[in-house]
Amino acid sequence: MARVTVDFSDVQDFEPFEGEHPVLIEKVEYVEAQSEDKYDYLSWELTVSDGEFKGRKGWLNTSFSPKALFKLKEVLENLGLYDDELDIDYDEDTMLVTTPELSGLPAVGVFSIGSYNNKPSLNVDTLISSDTPKQGEKKEKGASKKKDEKSGGKKKFK
Repeated sequence: MARVTVDFSDVQDFEPFEGEHPVLIEKVEYVEAQSEDKYDYLSWELTVSDGEFKGRKGWLNTSFSPKALFKLKEVLENLGLYDDELDIDYDEDTMLVTTPELSGLPAVGVFSIGSYNNKPSLNVDTLISSDTPKQGEKKEKGASKKKDEKSGGKKKFK
């Protein structure tokens, strides 16, 4: 028989936080529905990248349910990635979204304190665009918005 000993003596109580905090989108995973009456969704893993809560994690789920698509649309609009029709590609082995390129993208997470099973929980309400360049890239002068405006402002992800 195998055994694992867990020492809880130094475990701190969970303390949710709220407000707008800089985050890094660590990964976005495509999650397939487990039953026919459910919808696929995107699971966003975020890490607070600066400030008092640096290193803390947050998660956001955006459903493909027709009644919930407003949230995915809102997040993509806020990140400057919205188009009337968007192709989302993902790796079938890892289920990680590959297009649009979201992993490593800096953003601002809007956090609130919620409740789950009568205990405080951390909610990610939405994401907002950040001026910070993607991890590993340099900030471009003049930004890409100007290029998009000249080309009609339409983006297409395939």
